[in-house]
Amino acid sequence: MQALAHVARISSPCTRLPLQHVNRSLMNTSSASQCGAAMGGSGMGPEAQCFYMGPGTLKIDREQFHGPIRQRVCERMRAALPAEKQGIILLKGGDVESVYSTDGEQLFRQEAYFHYMFGVNEDGFWGALDVRNGRGYLFMPRLPESYGVWMGVIQGPQYYKAKYAVDQVCYVDDLASVLSAAAAPCIHVLAGKNTDSGIEIPPLSFPGSDSLNIETDTLFRELNEARVHKTAGEIALMRYVNNVGSRAHVAMMQAACPGAMEYQMESLFRHYTYTHGGCRNQGKLCGGFNSPAVFGPGLGHRLLEAWFSS
Repeated sequence: MQALAHVARISSPCTRLPLQHVNRSLMNTSSASQCGAAMGGSGMGPEAQCFYMGPGTLKIDREQFHGPIRQRVCERMRAALPAEKQGIILLKGGDVESVYSTDGEQLFRQEAYFHYMFGVNEDGFWGALDVRNGRGYLFMPRLPESYGVWMGVIQGPQYYKAKYAVDQVCYVDDLASVLSAAAAPCIHVLAGKNTDSGIEIPPLSFPGSDSLNIETDTLFRELNEARVHKTAGEIALMRYVNNVGSRAHVAMMQAACPGAMEYQMESLFRHYTYTHGGCRNQGKLCGGFNSPAVFGPGLGHRLLEAWFSS
């Protein structure tokens, strides 16, 4: 019980570690101008197109953040391909997955390549980028009216066009017809192996894709190379989350004591990064104790006694 009380004191809002020192160059302006400053711009776009989790967190203008990324990817594709082979990039966003056969849902996390290019939070979206002119498209799911009973107002294409600062938003069921109307020589899709996981990314298929020229040799290489070279906005974001994660680890170390449990340390880390940094999703956190490379399900039942006595 003494260990539990110690963890509770450290994780209490009254004793939290403030984030006032996070990225002073980004956070020393009013919340209305943080967005543009962080992205290297002179100002900020409409409030609707900013991602913002509240006071003390980093505000991100999606146009200033993802616009340069899409431009850079277009430039790479143009350099890699002759003009007659420059088409439209097509990416599929993530879908919500059920918890096995139940009607419960797993916590949604957006597909990484899609999020990199468009910054979309919602599931069920597709995105396209015309390499020839830089025109950006989003394709949203056509939701039934019953969706609104549980999830609130069903927004239309114009709402998402303003929110994600793209040129056009259509419904997913119009995907093939919109791509056909663009008269591109081909559709560039991802296909390749993730060298970290060894997992193959299969080429996309969708209703109507058989009538389109699908090109699989270029996008995977160029998109991965583009992600290696960070924009000013990406660097600002990395500094922010680095600071949040570091402070969360400090909070963990302050809370660690003989008799506390590993799962409490993990819980504190997740609580801190989300509550004080607005970071709902986490990567791997630094472990310690007797197995520093692993900190996850199945190991959180252990006491910290051995670590303190070793």
